[in-house]
Amino acid sequence: MKAVIISTYYNYGGAEIQALLEKKYLESSGYHALLLTFDPNIQNTEDKNHINIARSKSGIIKRLNDVFINPILIKKIRKIIKEYNPDFIHMHNVTFAYKSILDATKEYYTIQTIHDYTWLCDNNGWCLWPDLTPCRDMNPKNCWKHCSGSGSIQKIRYLYRCLLRASIHKYRIKNVDCFISPSKMLKYYATKNGYKTVHIPNAIEIKTNIRSNQRIVGENDVQNSINSFGNEQARKRTVLCYGRMDEGKGIFRLLEVLKDNSFPKLKFEFIGPIANDIDKEALVDEIQRCGAHYCQQIPHEEIMKKAIDAFAIIIPSLYMENYPNAAIEGYLTGCLVSGSNRGGIKELVVDDNLLFNVLSNDEIKDCLHYLENINNVEAERIRRLQMDRYNENNVPKIFVDNIIRLVNSREYFKD
Repeated sequence: MKAVIISTYYNYGGAEIQALLEKKYLESSGYHALLLTFDPNIQNTEDKNHINIARSKSGIIKRLNDVFINPILIKKIRKIIKEYNPDFIHMHNVTFAYKSILDATKEYYTIQTIHDYTWLCDNNGWCLWPDLTPCRDMNPKNCWKHCSGSGSIQKIRYLYRCLLRASIHKYRIKNVDCFISPSKMLKYYATKNGYKTVHIPNAIEIKTNIRSNQRIVGENDVQNSINSFGNEQARKRTVLCYGRMDEGKGIFRLLEVLKDNSFPKLKFEFIGPIANDIDKEALVDEIQRCGAHYCQQIPHEEIMKKAIDAFAIIIPSLYMENYPNAAIEGYLTGCLVSGSNRGGIKELVVDDNLLFNVLSNDEIKDCLHYLENINNVEAERIRRLQMDRYNENNVPKIFVDNIIRLVNSREYFKD
């Protein structure tokens, strides 16, 4: 069986990582996969494993391709797909020339993974009311009333996003046979918006033997774990927060709680690029004033080394998250996974003491105090629960089996 995996970018964020991992997992299971991208940041590439049609970096050209069909691009894509002759096409995050790409793939069984809420929410995918509580209404009239902004320019931009999404929505419904959501929460929202969606969690597999003193999770008995890491109470426990640093990720909500330095047994480390609309120098200063450490973007393997030595990972997202890779990576590195109760995060946090309302400083504090004071036996119990969750949902073989089963069943196949 052969697949063409399509993504706008080759390497950008979690969705792009999932596209690369899918290719790897399919091939390791004996299937064949070609990756097709449109990344403007790398050169045109054409080999048996990866073809990149580098789009222009011009914002105007991108918008034109978003609104109108591009016959030249359609012809290129059709030629590539016809020569490869796949059994199915799996689209991931496609943020360029979506209509043209769908037109080029319409003769093939096509599935697409929904990686975030931008499909469903015209307010940049935040899916929140103005008071920052999660939106469950999704009534376009209410969206316009509450989320379109107060100024004329804001309303024009919002209207453009509304019209573009409505136009693309018709193409999706017509040309994509089945949609995949890694989280149950996003599946609920997608189904409510008319997308025929199945739930297939993401798979992740990392090298947990990066260090010789790795934390073995889910295999050794509790006493072995306590002996190996019995000094955790004697030293500060490291809590990692990594990924893109912006308001939607809840960074400022977490820092608001940390500014009192009231967690003497914990040390915090923030890792990741700071969004362009954030004052970088001011944010780094604020992190340091809270007694925390900031590290700029580093290779993923280096982050995993830090995670293996850390005690916990925290995901304090303000907007609706889908299914953050960091949580599964926390499972595999033996970190306790904590986070806000937004979107799919609550499907990944296995202990309610580690889940909090990001709008409540008191709940965030309670979670952090729990991380300070939890004993090693209880921590190991949580690690085991996390590995049970991983083995049930996130093992690569289970992911591949689910994809192949979906393709073979031709679920939601177009008439």
